[in-house]
Amino acid sequence: MQRFFDKGIVLGLVMALLAFTVANGLIAYRNIRDLYDARVRVGESREVQNALHQILGTAAAAEAGVRGYVITGEPRDLEPFVRAAESDEKLLARLAELTADNPAQRSRLARIAVRVRDHAAELAAIRDARSGGIEAAQREMAGDRGRSAMEELRRELLDMDREETAMLDARAFASLRSADIARASAAVAAILGVLMIVALVYQMRRNLAARDRANAGLVAQKELFRTTLASLGEAVVTCDTEGRVTFMNGAAQALTGWHATRALGQPIDDVVRVVEGATHRPLENAALAALTRGAPIAASHRGKLVPRGGAIERPVDDSAAPIRDADGRIAGAVLVFRDITERKRSEDALREADRRKDEFLAVLAHELRNPLAPLRNALQIVRLSAFSRASIDQVWAMMERQVTQMVRLIDDLLDVSRITRDKLELRKGLVDMREVVDSALEMSAPLMQRYGHRVEASLPPQCPVIEGDRVRLVQIVENLLTNAAKYSEAGGHITIEVETEGAELVLRVKDRGIGIPPQMLERIFDMFTQVDRSLERARGGLGIGLTLVKRLVELHGGRVTALSDGPRTGSEFVVVLPIIQPAAIAAAARAPEPPPATRRRVVVADDNADSLESLARLLSLLGHDVRTASDGLACLALCAEFQPDAALLDIGMPRLNGYDAARAIRSEPWGESLLLIAITGWGQEEDIQRGRAAGFDHHLVKPIEQARLASILGEAPPIEREDVKSTA
Repeated sequence: MQRFFDKGIVLGLVMALLAFTVANGLIAYRNIRDLYDARVRVGESREVQNALHQILGTAAAAEAGVRGYVITGEPRDLEPFVRAAESDEKLLARLAELTADNPAQRSRLARIAVRVRDHAAELAAIRDARSGGIEAAQREMAGDRGRSAMEELRRELLDMDREETAMLDARAFASLRSADIARASAAVAAILGVLMIVALVYQMRRNLAARDRANAGLVAQKELFRTTLASLGEAVVTCDTEGRVTFMNGAAQALTGWHATRALGQPIDDVVRVVEGATHRPLENAALAALTRGAPIAASHRGKLVPRGGAIERPVDDSAAPIRDADGRIAGAVLVFRDITERKRSEDALREADRRKDEFLAVLAHELRNPLAPLRNALQIVRLSAFSRASIDQVWAMMERQVTQMVRLIDDLLDVSRITRDKLELRKGLVDMREVVDSALEMSAPLMQRYGHRVEASLPPQCPVIEGDRVRLVQIVENLLTNAAKYSEAGGHITIEVETEGAELVLRVKDRGIGIPPQMLERIFDMFTQVDRSLERARGGLGIGLTLVKRLVELHGGRVTALSDGPRTGSEFVVVLPIIQPAAIAAAARAPEPPPATRRRVVVADDNADSLESLARLLSLLGHDVRTASDGLACLALCAEFQPDAALLDIGMPRLNGYDAARAIRSEPWGESLLLIAITGWGQEEDIQRGRAAGFDHHLVKPIEQARLASILGEAPPIEREDVKSTA
């Protein structure tokens, strides 16, 4: 019995131990499983919260990037916005996985996805509005829709985060209860406790190994980050929360003059010093401002960077943003700045060009109005003078001077345009410089008399002969004389000298006028440049005369320079041209006088009634038989009936333009030898070539010079056939 009892006790104890062991094992297993499940759930909740924070952070970064783009127009400011779309989609997908078993969280996640896309759409609208200008983008940005979308997103994220926090608390409580049961069972079953400790140690070792691997990856990531910043073309400096430098790349070292090893630990406002350009007043460091405000500082040009060691100060754009750790706390700030010297120089040049353009347009309007005023007055004088011969002669001389002035202004503008586009052609020949100077003096004489200037010319007995375009050479000298007259006080003394130096001709025009400041000597030949604006406005000129001189001299293979000792000391312009023929060559023969006028049959066609009537009357006074037509078809019919010696056709006529009328005339037997002359306001080389292709013999630009027209009509055959009846 005893043995049976002992055996039974032992067996019972064994059975009880076995049953307890099995039960304890089941309890331990269940509690361990609960602990593991709680751990996984806690990790998932943490991951959900981290993803929610990341979504909020990328939304804020995207908004800051778009707002920065609106202000700066820099495409790189949109990088956070572009990255946010891809990042948000991944985070939303991960959240969907983590909350798959929670319908309430899934519902919240669906609303968050809608809010994220709404916010992205609002930012995209602000970005797209920037193409219409910064004001349009700012109006879009000032609306409440973007702010409302961000607030709704933040509210949904906070709601979901609170739910995760509540679940974390519940899971933590369940985890504690399971731990208590596990500890109680471990006290009864030591062996199982030891095994659990062994398992725990094993798990801890695995966690430590994983942490070491994560630390190694973090170090590699930091090194990659530093390498990336170091390779950027923009200067980058980071600082800690106390504003002390923790990193600076090569571009920052080059601009600031600080080496990274010396800059680390120094106050960032000592390393990166930005001052106001005009007053040199120190400006707040953008990185410190970002630390104080806890928000990014948009890129802007605030002043100049003062490098270490007294190097040249440079204008910079700078921006900054706070650096936050994984918990969202500010851990420092990053400052980005760049040298904008070239951009500022370009902006200044554009502003200067715009200013000069505006001044030129104002002067052009002034100069064109000047001749119009006396012309209108002259017409009133003629109307009120009862056709007094003396009054008409005086008015005629005045009107001729003013029309000549207007024609010259327009011709100068056209010449500059032709030279700029390489369309100006020189008609070169042997030119005696004495004739050039005499013609220039004759052309500038009225201006010299008006201001009471005395002109003294000094030319050698045998003036050099050069190869060039006589008309353009006269234009060079006359422009220099006109410039000297305009910028000299009344009663001034102007000299023009011609001499030879080796194989070159040297022409000097000197005056005792207002002179040229030293800083203007290099710019005096630039387009629309005048030394004295007030004097220029008083005496006329567009600021293109010296530009024409320089370009024309260069086209002749020469050079021109301006000399002056400064204001009120007078000026001297020196033109140097190559001599092709020796100085002993006799002066070129002057052009023969045009032959006496001969009576011609002439047709004039123009749709401008005043122009048509005045030209027809002028030709009639010159002794020609004139018929008129007011459009192209009428001109063609009149020519077929009248069969003139010459036809003067306007180009822009109704029904049939001048080009088509000329082609039709040339196609007729009676029109093959007819002298065709185009009279038009278009005088570009393309217009002349088009006229020649249509059959015109000559191209005259309005207003037409009487002497030139008389000379051309002298080439036409005289009237030898019977008059044909026709209507004007």
